[in-house]
Amino acid sequence: MNVLTGFITSSVVGSLLFLILLLFRPITSRIFSKSWHYYCLIVPLIFLLGGTHIAVSSTGLIPYAVTASVSQTSISHEISAIIPYEAARPPVSESAHSMNMHGSNGNDSETATGLAIPTSTANRPATNWITTRLENTTQLILAIWSAGAILFIAISTKKYLQYRRVVLNNAKSVQVINCKQSFNNKIPIVTSAAAHTPMLFGVINPIIVLPNMHFTQVELNMVLAHEMVHYRRKDLLVKALMLTANAIHWFNPVVYALSRQLNAACELSCDEKVVSAMNTQNRVFYGKTILQILRHSTAKQSITRDIALATNLCSSKKNFRRRLISMMNTKKMKSLQQP
Repeated sequence: MNVLTGFITSSVVGSLLFLILLLFRPITSRIFSKSWHYYCLIVPLIFLLGGTHIAVSSTGLIPYAVTASVSQTSISHEISAIIPYEAARPPVSESAHSMNMHGSNGNDSETATGLAIPTSTANRPATNWITTRLENTTQLILAIWSAGAILFIAISTKKYLQYRRVVLNNAKSVQVINCKQSFNNKIPIVTSAAAHTPMLFGVINPIIVLPNMHFTQVELNMVLAHEMVHYRRKDLLVKALMLTANAIHWFNPVVYALSRQLNAACELSCDEKVVSAMNTQNRVFYGKTILQILRHSTAKQSITRDIALATNLCSSKKNFRRRLISMMNTKKMKSLQQP
């Protein structure tokens, strides 16, 4: 029961925090950066993954330890109620029985040994029936929740492994890239005909995948700069945590909306970081590069466009206008150094 209550509480608290952020977005979008909005969306994610339990316990609003103790005490009382009283009380001697029949105090609710006899047990069968039904219902709900979480993880893992296998089967390693971006040579770069967009995927062993399309040196600098921002910020780890939250709260539609918003905010904040050192001309060029990749992505028949553990430089045409406006409105405009 406590486990089920914890899941529901964290789901409600995380959802409310996310909805509050959406409510104030028209105001905060005019004041704060895209990166600020991205990191704020991580807050409800933390509450979905156990932050609610920590916050509530630390504030003392719901003493979980006391609740558990009370629950155990109630169970003990219920067990005691099931045991017949006559079988539990000690035997009474004949003289004591005689004293009880002709006792001076006239109290029929006490024996000679001083033990109180319960006067009414009519409500105990009903209480036991309600308790049993509640426990059975809780177990059924937990079983359904477990099945849904396992199914969600299984489907997501299958999609990811399928996409990874298809991408890497015919991938070609890129040995030399004349790029001004500071690579530490720990991230392999490959090109693949199955890739519909430049991406970074793999939490433990990240890899940058480029589609089979021609890039100029400046375009390549921009594309790799975008993916390196994802790598340095550990965005794939955030995606893994979001996937975990989706699996735990698969029954909550608000969590799916949070996942979509978090992915969109991740790409917007990444664009903001890349173009922050660009002038207007280079920002326009960066936008045209994304549009070119988007056209290439639309023309291809990719097996999927939404891999949980992968970044996605070009998600859809729907978000392109929003990203372009965000690029042009980012402050701190400087000239882009050519390689």
